[in-house]
Amino acid sequence: MKVIHIPYSFPPDPFGGTEVYVANLARLLQDRGIETLVCAPGETPTAYRYGELRVRRWTGTGVVDDAAYAYDEGDAIGCAQFERIVDEESPDIVHFHSFTAMASLRLARRLVERGVRVTFTYHVPTVSCLRGAMLLWGSVPCDGRLLVERCTACTAHGKGVPRALAQALGRIPVRIGEAVQDAKLSGGAWTGLRLTRLVKMRHDSVRSFLALADRIVAPSPWVTEMLVANGVPIEKVLACPQGVAVAGGTVPPPAAERRGGGLSMAFLGRLDPTKGVDVLLDALALIPGVDASLDIYPVLPRRNNPYAAAILARIAKDPRVRLLPAVASDAAVAAMQRYHLVAVPSQWLETGPLVVLEAFAAGVPVLGSNLGGIADRVRHGVDGLLLDPRRPVEWAESIRRLAEQPASLRALKAGVRAPRTMDEVCASMIEMYRDVLASRSEVRSPAGLVPAPLAPAP
Repeated sequence: MKVIHIPYSFPPDPFGGTEVYVANLARLLQDRGIETLVCAPGETPTAYRYGELRVRRWTGTGVVDDAAYAYDEGDAIGCAQFERIVDEESPDIVHFHSFTAMASLRLARRLVERGVRVTFTYHVPTVSCLRGAMLLWGSVPCDGRLLVERCTACTAHGKGVPRALAQALGRIPVRIGEAVQDAKLSGGAWTGLRLTRLVKMRHDSVRSFLALADRIVAPSPWVTEMLVANGVPIEKVLACPQGVAVAGGTVPPPAAERRGGGLSMAFLGRLDPTKGVDVLLDALALIPGVDASLDIYPVLPRRNNPYAAAILARIAKDPRVRLLPAVASDAAVAAMQRYHLVAVPSQWLETGPLVVLEAFAAGVPVLGSNLGGIADRVRHGVDGLLLDPRRPVEWAESIRRLAEQPASLRALKAGVRAPRTMDEVCASMIEMYRDVLASRSEVRSPAGLVPAPLAPAP
């Protein structure tokens, strides 16, 4: 059996939890005799090794001015390049861990036509949520139903359009957007008039992609619920939570590197608004007299962006906050063992996140947002605290309380349990692959999905 995995990116480029997951899974599959190849979009076609893994990169059209590129069926040039990789590698299965213009419906359709089996893991909400966070109006967890009017309005609102005007844009008939598109009008107000059409294009692509996949892996319960709400047959969905590559207690704790005797916290992740490190900085600013410190191990963006620049400037002004070099994924658990808490202030619905599992493998409680996969994994008051992601004052008061009540902190630490491992995930993936190869799926259809009857959207 030979499996190609397609993440969003891959080292040496900046990467996140999806890429760590893919690398760990691919290694374990190889250890069990399954040939693996990681393919990720890149700036130039290349082949190299990342440790024991073979990696290939492929390219596409490049910079595209038309907004429809991000909503349509996918990059034709990228698809053709990937097909050449398929010709050379002859995979049995292509496992998508991303859904983008490069890892697209167009590509999935061509693979199916070639007889290659397709599986997909839904890692991040950007797969189906055009706003990107799966939060309705940016604040309320969304059920994820693909509804053109609601999604258009929420997407426009996320781009800074006032809510009333965004709702008006959502009511523009799709045929108006088609006329604007046919007239090749784009940019500014024209894009607003096209938005319902663009959203429908994206929804059609998502539905068709999910229909073509032989199996869809849902790492978190909310993903399963969202998929079923959008018409995916439940028998097609494999509920498979993420796992950590190192079992709890197997990594010897390093020498302590805490500053002073106060409460020590760590944040590991991208300097991106979705990861919410600004919430931690706001919280600390509200409690200047509390003996607490925060070490940030950032995954820095490849190119400068305003959010990351603002975060770096704020870090430099607070002596309780340190910016440390990012740690390799296989050293994350050991790094976390130096701290009292791992903070996960995500501002979107995570499907993991891996950092929570790594914290538990390190025996460290989590201070996390009460959203998505974090809320699925952290037991409030037992092995961590679940807090309102948009209220820094709540984070500040929790930090203060734990800093001043060591017994409460010890109780949370005592409640931490060893997390699920990637060995368990790997076993589930192998079973899924064998099942896919042994059967002709009865729930795959190039025509797309027909959603189950639903009540009107709020």
